[in-house]
Amino acid sequence: MLLRELYVLRLYGDVPVLALTPLAGSHFVQRMLTVVTTLKSQRRNVLEFITQAVSAKRQGQPTPSLLPQVPAE
Repeated sequence: MLLRELYVLRLYGDVPVLALTPLAGSHFVQRMLTVVTTLKSQRRNVLEFITQAVSAKRQGQPTPSLLPQVPAE
C-alpha cells in the first residue's frame, strides 16, 4: 500500500504544471509522505488536515499542528 501511495504522490509531485524541478518534487513527496504517515498513525483525516492547512495559509492564519492532540487534564 505504501509503495502505491508513493507512486501516486510522486506522479502528482512531478507535474510540470506546478513547475517543480525533480529535486523540488522529491522534497514535496518526502514532506507529503511524512504528513500522511503522521496523520494516519494518529488516526486523523488527511484530506481534512491538508484542506485546513491550505486554507489557513491562504488567509494568513496559523496552520494546524502535526503534533498529537492530547486532551487537557
